[in-house]
Amino acid sequence: MSIVLMTSEPRRNAYAADRELAGSLNRSGWDVTVQTADGITLAGAPDLGHELARRWRRQPPDAVLAHGWLAGLAAQVAARDTQIPVVQRFDRLTKDKDDPGRSRLEAAVGRAAAVVLAACQEDVEQLVACGIPRRRIRVVPHAIDTAVFSDEGPAWERTHRRRLVAVDDLTDGSGTAALVSALPALPESELLVIATRPSENDPVVEKLTRMARDKRVSDRLRFLDPLSPAELPRLLRSADLAVAPGNDSDIDFVLQAMACGLPVVAAESGAVADAVADGVTGVL
Repeated sequence: MSIVLMTSEPRRNAYAADRELAGSLNRSGWDVTVQTADGITLAGAPDLGHELARRWRRQPPDAVLAHGWLAGLAAQVAARDTQIPVVQRFDRLTKDKDDPGRSRLEAAVGRAAAVVLAACQEDVEQLVACGIPRRRIRVVPHAIDTAVFSDEGPAWERTHRRRLVAVDDLTDGSGTAALVSALPALPESELLVIATRPSENDPVVEKLTRMARDKRVSDRLRFLDPLSPAELPRLLRSADLAVAPGNDSDIDFVLQAMACGLPVVAAESGAVADAVADGVTGVL
């Protein structure tokens, strides 16, 4: 079966995840081609769709998986007047009050798709609210590789302190700021924050470091640059607790930590709320 995976989701880790998905499917015997619509605009999506339509007339795929609303728009143009089914995935729908025009287009793309994928029950309700029939929605939860992330294997060296681990995309640092504010009440604990981009000279990191100095906890706060898939499990196995004070984007970190045997304290949001059993595998 041949599949075209179209991605216009601009986050670097989303592009990487799409390529990893395609690679896994290819190794399993599927024929998956990645069509990256990097930098595509609303005006350019139909042009890409017409170009793909010309290709698919010669060699049509069996199905298209579109990640992102612009990829979906291009896929719908390309698959029009064909029998090629389009499976649509949104990371998060835009709120109508934030961008009414985009919100209407996202809803139209979703309603035109053969199937729309959701990551959690919260996503399902948002999709239904914008007019997508519930019968066309399928929940495909986030997942991680438990051959890589497990509670068995080498671990980083420990200090005498209890180790809290968090992740921060350094957008505004609000999640880490909440944790830094809590550190004075946890005198025997240290906080290691994994940044999703290099932290040296980063203005958000500098702001949080000043905050830690003001609260006299800077000796117990440490920022780590992005870790390799081989190194991250070693860190998680050395920790006592994983903390995810942010939003649904923390889901991969939460699952990785749980697979390494860590309890989790997390914000009750989206896929995280589905993954963490409150009072059993962590606290929401």
